[in-house]
Amino acid sequence: MGQNLVPNPSFEEIKRPQCDFTRQNENVSEYITDWYAPTPGTPDMWSAADILTQNCQQRLNQFEMQPRTGTKCLGLYTYVARTGSYREYIQVKLRQPLKKGGTYYAEMYVLLLDRRPGNSSTEVTSNTASNNLGMSFSATPIGLGTGPFGIGYILPSRPQINETEVLRETRSWVKVSACFVADDAYTYLTIGNFYADAQTRIEVVTGELPRNAAYYLIDDVLVREVFDRIPVANLGADTTLCAGQSLSVVLPDSLNTTFRWQDGTNRPRYLIRQAGVYAVTATRGACSVSDTLRITVEPAISLPSDTVLCRGEQLVLRASHPLNTFQWNTGSTASQLTVSTDGTYILTIPSRYCRLTDTIRVDFLDCPGPVPNVFTPNGDGRNETFYIDNIQVIPWQLTVYNRLGQRVYQSEAYANDWDGVNLPTGLYYYRLQNARLKRELKGWVELMR
Repeated sequence: MGQNLVPNPSFEEIKRPQCDFTRQNENVSEYITDWYAPTPGTPDMWSAADILTQNCQQRLNQFEMQPRTGTKCLGLYTYVARTGSYREYIQVKLRQPLKKGGTYYAEMYVLLLDRRPGNSSTEVTSNTASNNLGMSFSATPIGLGTGPFGIGYILPSRPQINETEVLRETRSWVKVSACFVADDAYTYLTIGNFYADAQTRIEVVTGELPRNAAYYLIDDVLVREVFDRIPVANLGADTTLCAGQSLSVVLPDSLNTTFRWQDGTNRPRYLIRQAGVYAVTATRGACSVSDTLRITVEPAISLPSDTVLCRGEQLVLRASHPLNTFQWNTGSTASQLTVSTDGTYILTIPSRYCRLTDTIRVDFLDCPGPVPNVFTPNGDGRNETFYIDNIQVIPWQLTVYNRLGQRVYQSEAYANDWDGVNLPTGLYYYRLQNARLKRELKGWVELMR
């Protein structure tokens, strides 16, 4: 690890105490060494209670807060609800330029200023938390002499380190840190929110006064060179999988690199089988890199199995899918299709990622007609057998029982030939079964001689 390249990193070296808030046409550099405001915005210096008199506004004890270390820290706005964006920044020239291509670790500690009812200050208040508090490195100063901007304009820069989560903590200092590779001989560090309101997430902090502003304290800024390479934690772009697919993520497994996934596992290889948000942090020495991957799974479509129905019946095919676009081979685009004729029916759902289709074959057969409830095997040549229309189109099993439940007749493929031979007159109970149709008919028939 190298030395800290930030001069006055904890803001302890001052020119004179600041007792009131920084005004327009005034710069915080009038109170503190090395650091300055690079725009017409007005960041402020804050001090512990024993540094200032009781009538000074810049006492942190009125908020029951303290600097992270020492007796001083700086404060700035990252968001203010007003016409046009308002930002405040602090900037410093590093002790020496960064080495182009070198790996550096940077950190700062931040804390949302807590303004509660009853506190004496009316100047600075935060009822809003924001993200996008970042550290931008540049070869030349940014903001100074860049043109006729209004007060509190957004600096035209993109930070190498940026906190994307909303910073809501008002009691414990939060570390914002990362490693980066310097792609130039950076000499200046600027801290603040470099993103427009539309790109900044804000959350109202409950219990605060109704003023939409996010004001943060900054302390203990560190930039130093590290000699380990930055680990790799690139999970790639968000991905859509098809049902049944899996995705194997393999990260480079190099010496002294540790991994931690969202479920606590620590291997460089991770197998994804279901939808969700997956996150990993790779750490080597002081450098940690994190990435997330959102996986969406497009469910398959499933029609019923091939089926056989009796002629005159109907089958209603119903489809449901998040894409909500349906194409049947009949030309229909509805989610529901009524089938009443033989055929093969195909449903396709257009998808950018998966082949979503399924098929069903539907056949309609002549099923048995009305089952008689009486037959008369008396030798007159009429109604001599238990005769059922269409019973021989496909095989039907017939089983007949007497009133005692005893089986008296059975045929695996009934051919209208049961004549009740040797059986007495009386009621008999039948059961017709067909495996192909998955049907069973039950009833009774009277044998009369």
